[in-house]
Amino acid sequence: MSIASFSIRQKVLVNLITMAAIFVGGYKAWNMQREVMPAIEIDYVFVTTPYPGASPQEVEKLVTMPLEDALANIDGIDLYNSVSREGFSFIFIELESDLSNRDRVITNIAREVDKVDLPDDAEDVDTQELILEHPLIEVSFTGKDIPEEELREYVKGFEKIVKDIDGVGSISKVGWRDREVAIEIDPDNLEKYYVSLERVIGSIRNQNLNLPGGTLTSDGKELILRTVGEIDDAQGFGDIIIRTNVDGKYLQ
Repeated sequence: MSIASFSIRQKVLVNLITMAAIFVGGYKAWNMQREVMPAIEIDYVFVTTPYPGASPQEVEKLVTMPLEDALANIDGIDLYNSVSREGFSFIFIELESDLSNRDRVITNIAREVDKVDLPDDAEDVDTQELILEHPLIEVSFTGKDIPEEELREYVKGFEKIVKDIDGVGSISKVGWRDREVAIEIDPDNLEKYYVSLERVIGSIRNQNLNLPGGTLTSDGKELILRTVGEIDDAQGFGDIIIRTNVDGKYLQ
């Protein structure tokens, strides 16, 4: 007997089987575990360090090699490869598989490379874990007659609201221009106060940076401490002390 003939002769049974299949399928689909962006642990870490104006040889000798020396003493690293290009150092790190303390190893990497004494002109070392994810929602902000600063405040407010939503993993901004401060030096004032241009530049550099403060263990977690001294507004640069004397007077 063919399936078609059986279906015609046993209409009630076939209908019951069909309804049961639909019910079971719907129940399974409704209770199936779903994740829009499932957590996937990738055992790769990137360490990048900009060194503007430096040749590949200088980057290799002054940045990449010292960072590699620091990585050599960290447990949990399987291998690492580096690339030194003009003005840029890149280190690709592969962690050992099946690590039970994976987060601690990544923390140790960030801590150790942060301790390395790099040239003054080298920018901060950036340590990032490779994360495989795709944006779920993209939002654009534009304004024809709105000043850029006001538009920035709108974006910051929106970002704060979205961050408080349960389930949001991360937020990234594209086309966001970092603010810069232009400092103009008056040659007449340099001569008047007997201050060299190098002295002014050195004071700005030394008083506008963040310094590592060691580590702190709390509740079984190792935290990285930093002394934050980076200036975040134009007025802060005006308060930089250029020179002091024995009387306690200073020049800003």
